[in-house]
Amino acid sequence: MTVALTHAEVMRTATRTGQLVRKLHGRPSIVIGIARSGTAPAVAFAEGSGAGNTLAIYCSRPSSSGTRGEIRALWVKLAPKPIRQLYKSLLFQTVVRLTDTAATTERKLPQKQYDQLTNRLNDRGSGPVVVVDDSIDSGGTIRVILQAIDEIDAQANLIVFALASTLGRIVTEQQYT
Repeated sequence: MTVALTHAEVMRTATRTGQLVRKLHGRPSIVIGIARSGTAPAVAFAEGSGAGNTLAIYCSRPSSSGTRGEIRALWVKLAPKPIRQLYKSLLFQTVVRLTDTAATTERKLPQKQYDQLTNRLNDRGSGPVVVVDDSIDSGGTIRVILQAIDEIDAQANLIVFALASTLGRIVTEQQYT
């Protein structure tokens, strides 16, 4: 089933989820948005939760860069939308499962982003660290960021918020999808 949300609905959902997380877990010390599509919901989430510290992290997917990125762009350009939707419904889960481990283990946060994240985590208060994205497909991007946070501050109370999860992925115990 496909559900289309307006920008206003996305922002309202993020704000309300931020309010819920504050009630359940306390005010987050930092809200990290996965750039580009997770940045606006992260700001709305931060407003709802009362978090004053936000950070946008850009972590490219292997399928978005190099040869894979070019192939993906061609696929989107040339394949009609019904064919892409059929692929997603029939084969996407299998392809993700096959490439999941390899894709996650070879990916790292770019050094500049890692350093920025380190500085923000070292300066944060005691509240939870929230990572926000618009959607979780394979979970690889969020896992890369969660791994970096764990390397920097293993004691951080991590919470993930995503508006959707294509495969019903759970990437952490405290996840709001």
